[in-house]
Amino acid sequence: MRTTGAIGIGMALALGACAAPSSYDGLSGGAKDDPSLIAPRQLSPISVSMVATSRPKFRWDLQQTATGAVVELCKLRDCLPAPDKTFVADGRELVVPEDIEPGIWFWRLKARADRKTGTQTSATWEVLVRGPAKYGSSDAPTGSVVDVDGDGNPDFMVSGFEFADDRAPKGEPNQFPLLFLQRGLPGGDFPALDYTTVPDMIFFGTPKVGDVSIGGGIDLDGDGFTDVVHAGMDALPIDLGDIYETLVEYGSPTGFDANKTAPLPFMNFASFFPGVRPILREAGDVNGDGYGDVVAGGDDLGFVTFGTRQGPSAVLPVAGAPPGVRSRAVLSGFDADGDGLADVAIASPRYSADASHQSGAKLAAAGLAASEHRRVQSGSELDAWVSSMGPVFAARGSADMKVNDGRGLVSASAVTSSSEEATAIAFASGDFNGDGIADMAATIAATTSSMVCFWFGSRDSFMVQGPCARSLPGDSRFGADITAADLEGDGVDELIVTAVNGGKDNLRVVSLDDASALVAPIGPPGVGLRLTTIWPGRPGKARWAAIGAGGRAVAIFEGSEIRQTLKAPDFVQQLGTGLR
Repeated sequence: MRTTGAIGIGMALALGACAAPSSYDGLSGGAKDDPSLIAPRQLSPISVSMVATSRPKFRWDLQQTATGAVVELCKLRDCLPAPDKTFVADGRELVVPEDIEPGIWFWRLKARADRKTGTQTSATWEVLVRGPAKYGSSDAPTGSVVDVDGDGNPDFMVSGFEFADDRAPKGEPNQFPLLFLQRGLPGGDFPALDYTTVPDMIFFGTPKVGDVSIGGGIDLDGDGFTDVVHAGMDALPIDLGDIYETLVEYGSPTGFDANKTAPLPFMNFASFFPGVRPILREAGDVNGDGYGDVVAGGDDLGFVTFGTRQGPSAVLPVAGAPPGVRSRAVLSGFDADGDGLADVAIASPRYSADASHQSGAKLAAAGLAASEHRRVQSGSELDAWVSSMGPVFAARGSADMKVNDGRGLVSASAVTSSSEEATAIAFASGDFNGDGIADMAATIAATTSSMVCFWFGSRDSFMVQGPCARSLPGDSRFGADITAADLEGDGVDELIVTAVNGGKDNLRVVSLDDASALVAPIGPPGVGLRLTTIWPGRPGKARWAAIGAGGRAVAIFEGSEIRQTLKAPDFVQQLGTGLR
């Protein structure tokens, strides 16, 4: 367990499982509460993220004259009838001094100064305390769950197309995109997919324009609720192709807040070429400011959009390349070096064998190489164009990267490969070796084949190259989609992989055994068009979703068995163009 960093002067006192009276905190000799003290602003762990420890570290910014904070931990968002645990800390952080029960916890803060406690409370944030992994632990936040209404029951989203002949001009497409938010019920099940049980459906007026990309499990404005970004639901058609609109949906206690839907700033129209739909992912907190970020893969550039109190703000280009014909797969929201900042990985558009030979001396023992950058002057310097070796370009998060400072991500590296055509087409993050630090998996595809490869997170080396796995005999499109989950709840994540065999969608599970990656079937044939993890496992088995029945149903798995099947309603032609 990492416990580096001081807790003010080292004081962290548990006050027990109930709140103290409002005028007496049990520590200040009966001092009165001070309503003038402004509550601290939370920094970490960012809301809806998760930690692999039973003793999470909480961090915050102090306001005005405050010198410390009261940390309240609750199993319910409203903290009623009283917080389950209360701790007092001097300074700007607290490592919980006792093991707390694995599961969802809500936390909020009050300010302290001169032995007085403020009456104002911060926003209420949510964290999944997974407990230690099988072989190690870390208090660095990584990954996330989707909980749009913030009730502690994980949600998921699935898109589809509605038949609507009455809205379509004669001879035009009649398939209109929609997005379902499936809010989780207590116990882990979900309501049926229909108008009466799913009030959170988003409709758009553009007929079928292609796949829908969804990023979720991130809090962009710091209010503690999951926000969602999506592209492909609406588009501006022009002669060169559709220009996709990228939108933000904000979470609230009642689901999506219809009054706050807004375009994602600087990531619309001019950012992507016509006909190219961006690939969106939640990004954790790349710059450590306490607001969630978003990453997007375009055909030439990757982008990081930084969150603020007002929602997403400035965009930082990363890992530029010549324009291509499709968006590049992208991943963030994982912390491979355990420094508390989210890292970023994006597919390189093409591997360069010549670059590999020229830069061979730079190769690290871990199989990573430093990228070659060319500075581009455009008002301010940006790491806008990158010639990287290998199918993946990876970059560490940076704590000194301000939202508008115009600097690129630091310490970027690329993963080597022997194929000139190889590139990453899918990413997932989990703890595949059970050491408590986030790892990365990527599907590396060449012209005629694909494999799934692993890189292990390392506090010292960032990422260390691990084994690769090839498909089972007869499989094609191996790894077109992947997701990570702890199927047994044993402290080690597995990788779930899609494949096609015998003309049917299939699922495979990849697990690591010493230095080898083992591939085995999982689930029934006919399931596996798209994947997402709903509950990562710990406590308990993972819950995850896969599209099946030719896009007519969502199969909800618990561990390796189907727990629930949600059938598409009659008005929906197909599900599964987007799943998160």
